[in-house]
Amino acid sequence: MKLLAKLDGAVPNEYFEHVRDLVDGRLAVTHSVAAAPLVEIGQRGLTKARTLERFAAEHGIASEQVMAFGDMPNDLEMLTWAGRGYAMADGHPGVVTAVGRTAPPFDEDGVAQVIENYLNNA
Repeated sequence: MKLLAKLDGAVPNEYFEHVRDLVDGRLAVTHSVAAAPLVEIGQRGLTKARTLERFAAEHGIASEQVMAFGDMPNDLEMLTWAGRGYAMADGHPGVVTAVGRTAPPFDEDGVAQVIENYLNNA
């Protein structure tokens, strides 16, 4: 379960930091929209990476066989877990830096470009 908290007119990073400080480690806090004061609040440890890892394990898929794409801090753990994690070039700068692999931006069909390139070179 995830709770979304939004405060119109707030500065996105300041709002994120304020909410994070309010929950003080009792819950996981992240943000998924760079330009909006929208914060995701959920159970600590419950991440996209954890869910993807469980799904992959149930189907006998190793992390090295997984390709994942994301653009925001809520994607970071998933992108670093996946063997082929790609940050979108127009994504959050911290995610782009942390992941190491970058797909072209969304408006250039970056996901499709990476998949097509992979399939053509497999």
